Amino acid sequence: MVVPELRTRDVVVAICTEEHGPLLFGSSRIEEALLWGMDYLNQDASKKGVRYRPVILRGSRPHLLVEAANRAGAHVLLATVTSSFAETLLPYLDHAGIAAISPTASSGVLARPGDLLFRTRSDSAQDGAFLGGMARSQGAGRYVAVLGKTNFTFSGRFLAHFREEVGEAPLRVFTVDDALSREELLSLLREEERLDGALLVLADYPMAMVAQQLRLFFPGLSLWVASLGTTERGAMLLGRFGEGARAVLGASPDLLSGEHPFAVFLRERYAGQLEPVAVRSSFTALAMLNEAVRLGGPDRKGVIKGLRSLDRVQGMDGPFTVDAAGDAHLPLYPATFRRGVWQVWDRIFFP
Repeated sequence: MVVPELRTRDVVVAICTEEHGPLLFGSSRIEEALLWGMDYLNQDASKKGVRYRPVILRGSRPHLLVEAANRAGAHVLLATVTSSFAETLLPYLDHAGIAAISPTASSGVLARPGDLLFRTRSDSAQDGAFLGGMARSQGAGRYVAVLGKTNFTFSGRFLAHFREEVGEAPLRVFTVDDALSREELLSLLREEERLDGALLVLADYPMAMVAQQLRLFFPGLSLWVASLGTTERGAMLLGRFGEGARAVLGASPDLLSGEHPFAVFLRERYAGQLEPVAVRSSFTALAMLNEAVRLGGPDRKGVIKGLRSLDRVQGMDGPFTVDAAGDAHLPLYPATFRRGVWQVWDRIFFP
């Protein structure tokens, strides 16, 4: 008896990244991890009857990205974008009838049941509140907050919940591109008799530059770093200026040394530096997509139906739940910066 071969259907996946902005470097790492993840899933393409075919798109205007995805025949977008960019993307997704999964956007403003944006990151408010609790237990005192200019959808919500948990408003709030200006630094030196701490809600490069500036003028300053600044590049740039800083990480630093099949796959096939946060976020997005295709089918409507049906999905560090807004809930890892690396505490936090 001859068993007929299962017909393999292509699922076209548009990997969309911003051309400019604070996530530019991190986006390239996530883009790589998404491609590796599709290679991993495609090993079983003939058995599952589904093959993932990536299309790389870059742009600075949401509607043009969606139009390009349409022209490419994409069944789904994987949107490696800031929360602010994702917010502007929403109406174009609805108009085109195409779902997007974002491995990066994490503001609770985007948690809207019924829309077509699904996310792999916890709400920035939860990250902010948890880091605020760490700062309160440390004795936050007189602190300033430094936020990135281009992603206020994320950073504003983060700061509000950090402040609420600490119980004190920051002395000053700065919004910066890459660093504090000379005038801003001088104003701190003139106006503040004592500065105890700084909250840095910035991508990795500006976070490290601001940390260095502040620690040069205030050597004993406590630093609290939002998760988007805790990449391996950020750790390298921080160096000795980051000693004792605290953060909430989006992935355990030893994630890639574990025995999850995808971690083994990466170690066997790819050389060079792998970013745990990028790998976990990317695998989470692909796990959501793969399960959605299984539940709903390998076309646009099937992907949307499947994503809206998700409840529990298997991730790299165990199963995770997906809520009514279509957003994943994964563990967070409190950490302290010691000797050039982030060292995770004994416990983890489930938002």
